[in-house]
Amino acid sequence: MAIEKFVSPFIPQQFPAFYKEEGPNFIAFLKAYYEWMENSQQTLQYARALLENSDIDTTEAEFIKYFKNTYLHSLPESIIADKRLLVKHILDLYRAKGTPRAYELLFRMLFNEDIEIYIPANFLFKPSDAEWDIPRYIEVSDSPYLELLIGQQIYNSSRNSTAVVETVNKKIVGNRLIHTIYLSSVNGRFKYNEKILCSAVPQITLDNAPTILGSLTAVAIENGGSGFSAGDILDVSGTGVSGKARVAAVRNENGKVQFNLINGGSGFSMNAVVTVATALYLNIANNIGTFSENETIVSSNTSANGTITFANTSLIQMINFSTGLNFYVGDNVTGSNGATATVVSVIGGGGTGATFQVGGLINKEILYVNTDKITNYINANLSLTWSFPKNPVANLTSVIADTLSFVTVEAGTIAYLSNINPGTGYSANPYVDVIESDVAGEGLPDGLGGTKGHNADITTNVSEAQGVVVAAEVINSGYGFTPGDTVFLSTPGNEGVIVTASAVIELDGVGDGYWKNNKSFLSDVMKIQDSYYYQDFSYDIVVNRMLNVYEKTVKDLIHPSGIALFGRFRIKNELISNQSEPESFSLTQT
Repeated sequence: MAIEKFVSPFIPQQFPAFYKEEGPNFIAFLKAYYEWMENSQQTLQYARALLENSDIDTTEAEFIKYFKNTYLHSLPESIIADKRLLVKHILDLYRAKGTPRAYELLFRMLFNEDIEIYIPANFLFKPSDAEWDIPRYIEVSDSPYLELLIGQQIYNSSRNSTAVVETVNKKIVGNRLIHTIYLSSVNGRFKYNEKILCSAVPQITLDNAPTILGSLTAVAIENGGSGFSAGDILDVSGTGVSGKARVAAVRNENGKVQFNLINGGSGFSMNAVVTVATALYLNIANNIGTFSENETIVSSNTSANGTITFANTSLIQMINFSTGLNFYVGDNVTGSNGATATVVSVIGGGGTGATFQVGGLINKEILYVNTDKITNYINANLSLTWSFPKNPVANLTSVIADTLSFVTVEAGTIAYLSNINPGTGYSANPYVDVIESDVAGEGLPDGLGGTKGHNADITTNVSEAQGVVVAAEVINSGYGFTPGDTVFLSTPGNEGVIVTASAVIELDGVGDGYWKNNKSFLSDVMKIQDSYYYQDFSYDIVVNRMLNVYEKTVKDLIHPSGIALFGRFRIKNELISNQSEPESFSLTQT
């Protein structure tokens, strides 16, 4: 029921009719008295406005202080915020007690300023508190339903593994399109050749479900190279890309070959022919005649034979000796030029697998060389039709330049050796030869007494090989590897020495692990607990005010009990543009 604000108009009606005749002055007096009582700040005015004054929206300004004392007792009188609005919404502040939102609201009300809350507990060094994450993914066959799997839980056809699909990506690997499903909340392992199914995507059935192609799960070492240490990280390449493995175990082996590039020569291409042949060394005596390089030598006792690569009066080095036929002490050997000698001792003869490739070139030049040497046809009858590859029907009327083949070769000095395989079982330094046949056939002098294309100096040394890889753990499955694929493991940025292995494709893939935070990192932003400022129960308010200005208000209104309050004074450089971040320095108060 509405309350009339003014009652004076109703005063005359409250008297009997005879008062109008006998006491009009009395009625007028009472009416005037009530009119005075109805004036502002008089008793009747307050009484008649009692309901309005009990509402913060309509109460008199002088009554607001009573609302504040009831609901905002701990707030100072100097608050900037509208007190009427603040009383209506003070529960928002009280309900947010202990949260950053409460502090932001309070300082907006008090000073109309933004603050920062620094929580020392977030920067405490705690052993084993950092979070390590290893990405998981599945390489699958193509399917029109792959995009529908995003955000859904999938399972394998064996129904023993589940995961949630985060994203689906496509990658081109060696002209092949690889579909990759990235996972989270993985339970179990997804195996090669299984199907991917999803209850939320009923369109996918066993008949049309994408098939798991598998990712690089392990590597079976075939040739362990040398010079590695346990823990080394190696790049893995082959039909796939981006794989990585960690050396798990190494051992030392005898009979390994080390190749040493002494002089890279000149006139070589990246495809120069490399020959590494098992060498046999014969110490000789009772010489008759002289043995020469490239001469064939034969044992008169066993018919063993080989090609001489070096010889003097006491030593013969040879290669290509007959398999299963050996030279023995006391054998008489004869060269194709008639020289003879007696074998005093035999060294070497064992070993297999050592090789390398030309890794790079420097001092490059362009050479125009003949690949169809006329010396190959020195016995050809000029009266007959020639059979040169370039012009099989050439005859006596043909021009030689039109008959022989020429090519342009980019050649240079060998800079380094790559894809080095030290082999196994060598008992003596093997023979090494590198030749660029077409260039060497031109007989171009190198200016140092040699011939371009056949003047590199590469020596060998057989010794104990340190750090031969026997086991490696896959730490990044990469993409696109296939079962049984031959893979090559090498140190990043150095493919000179490689480990060869066979790819094992069995499970879902793993990516490079990474730390999701730095809570356990030494020498970082983390601090050691001091049980005062750096502890689990403290916080720091960073604002342009001293702590004593707001400490009591904060503790009375929103400060959680049992927590240490700190304040940091922030000074803004007013000379800095408002569009740039201000510099500041801090003073900590307790």
